[in-house]
Amino acid sequence: MKKIFFSLFLFFNLNLTNSNKEQLKTLIRAVDKKIEWGDYQQALEKLEILKNKFPYSTEAIQAEKKIANIYYKEKSYLKAAEAYANFCNCYPEDSDAIYFAAKSYFKASPRQPQRDQTSAEKALEFYDLFLKRSSHHSNVQEAAAKKERFITSSKLAAKKLNIAEFYMKRKNYKAAKNRYHEVIFHHPETPEAQKAKEHIKKIDLILGIQKS
Repeated sequence: MKKIFFSLFLFFNLNLTNSNKEQLKTLIRAVDKKIEWGDYQQALEKLEILKNKFPYSTEAIQAEKKIANIYYKEKSYLKAAEAYANFCNCYPEDSDAIYFAAKSYFKASPRQPQRDQTSAEKALEFYDLFLKRSSHHSNVQEAAAKKERFITSSKLAAKKLNIAEFYMKRKNYKAAKNRYHEVIFHHPETPEAQKAKEHIKKIDLILGIQKS
């Protein structure tokens, strides 16, 4: 798939007419002006026009990063994260894009334990990628700290989950449920919190059956 994309990319850029190049320059100038004035909605609209009109141009790929930057400024973190991730597919060595993909996914991850924590897992994935590829970047320490916090939280959650499962095996459902609630409350961003929620549903079902 990537080979097809880059073949189209090369073909398109090599065959841009002077007229098309001028249209691109005009659009880019208009976008930059709108961003400078803080008119982000208009900038986004023009960037979408650019992507649709010149889909395989270098400028269209760069437009994805500008879109991501705008969403980040507007605190639309999930949209920003997805745009940065798309950009990283084309420019996997762009450290800033990888870093902001991680940071955006982290900011997009819900603090309420009952909500989907996919964004938190994506954040960890991009922080890990960033640390592997960008050892001299100015944001390495911050990324490492966030990754470590996530891993530590996950380890603690796993430990509590094991204790809860110990109680489950002995059919001490009340004690198990209390432990599962601890995992959800103290470590909401971890995959273990999702497992804990599923176990609580099972306990409620068991206790409901026993009561009847």
